[in-house]
Amino acid sequence: MAVRTSLRAQLLAWLLIPLCFIVAFNIWSAYANARLTAGIITDRLLLAAAQVLAEQVHVEDGAVVSVISPAALGIFASVGQDRALYSIAGPDGGLIAGYPDVPLPPKPVLVYEPQYFSSQFRTQGVRAVALRQPLPSFRSGATVLIIVGETLREEDRIVADLWQRDAGRQATLVIIAGGLIWLGLRRGLAPLIALRDHVRDRDPDALTPFAQGAVQSELVPVVDALNDAVARVKSQIATQRRFIADASHQLRTPLTLLKTQANVGMRANSSTEKDEALAAVDSSADAMTRLTNQLLSLARAEPGAASPVRQAVDLVAVARPVLEARAGRALDRHIDLGLETGAAKITGDAAMLAELIANLVDNSLAYTPPQGHVTVFVGTRPEGAFLRVEDSGPGIAPIERQRVFDRFYRVTGTGVEGSGLGLAIVREIALAHGATIRVSQPETGTGLIIETVFPTFIE
Repeated sequence: MAVRTSLRAQLLAWLLIPLCFIVAFNIWSAYANARLTAGIITDRLLLAAAQVLAEQVHVEDGAVVSVISPAALGIFASVGQDRALYSIAGPDGGLIAGYPDVPLPPKPVLVYEPQYFSSQFRTQGVRAVALRQPLPSFRSGATVLIIVGETLREEDRIVADLWQRDAGRQATLVIIAGGLIWLGLRRGLAPLIALRDHVRDRDPDALTPFAQGAVQSELVPVVDALNDAVARVKSQIATQRRFIADASHQLRTPLTLLKTQANVGMRANSSTEKDEALAAVDSSADAMTRLTNQLLSLARAEPGAASPVRQAVDLVAVARPVLEARAGRALDRHIDLGLETGAAKITGDAAMLAELIANLVDNSLAYTPPQGHVTVFVGTRPEGAFLRVEDSGPGIAPIERQRVFDRFYRVTGTGVEGSGLGLAIVREIALAHGATIRVSQPETGTGLIIETVFPTFIE
């Protein structure tokens, strides 16, 4: 089972985690800057001390001497808890003053060019500067080398003071930002929470659409999707209710007739009368079966029912078995039933298309008199694939040509029995396939032409 996570927690994490990385980088950068700043301060103090010591070197009675002044000692006192070390070497390299074991610089020191370096002094890390000072009063080209260094405790303290203050400010920033983000998420997600509560607490029987007034623009598609789902449910419920109403209305009369015929047969005295009653019952049962099948076909084709299967369909392959199944009925009534075909490939549901063709052909066979003809044309034109059923029956007056597609509507005065559902089924199947229906009559003589034009299949 998948673990559900909180949207609020996810958003907070996506905001705070990058912020924490940024703060960590800032703290690292602050530490590097603090180390650089402390190093600069230390180097300048060491250089100042070395320059003071250099000023104390002079020639006295032909010898190079150095007297450490209180000013130099004051500079050394400023290093706090660190240990200061120094050495002054004469022109011949001999020690004039200071410690004999002061570490030497790694490279030769040029005149007036201080050289800073880090080294070890008696197991302690030190930072030092080497300064070479010319001594022209002693002899030409003579120089003295002054080295001043100190241990690193004071530098480390300066680094800690600088970056820890900055780290504290950054941590406070994260805490404040986290609190503000949390409050912002609570306020920003309030419409979504309200929508969730509305959906959860809503009466299951309520099919009114959800309001969009208080939700953000990002939630409008969610509300639209909910409203579309509600609309589909309403449509399916309406379809079911309409089917139940139609079925109850249409089945009531044949059931009453069937019961009457059965009662007549039970009261009949002779076998002939009973046989006639049974034949009538059988005929009524067939009519009820046809009516029930048509009602079911109509229910499947109506909007809100199951969507038709979308696949490549050859209209000729669908039409041919439908006409073959009705060839015997056409022969019995001496009607010429024909099929003229061309290439016609569309996208649709083969079973529903067969139902459409069957209802069109059955309607034409029912209204076409003996010695007439019913012809089915299948082909493709620039506007799309077409299926045209043409007969030589009485036709339909122009004023009634649109009404014949209404449920249970039947043209009066034809003397043909039926339920009035065949063309209604044709219309619903055509609409489900995005097709259009045209009703006309032949240019000469009587008859009816019903043409259905489908969008052409695209590879």
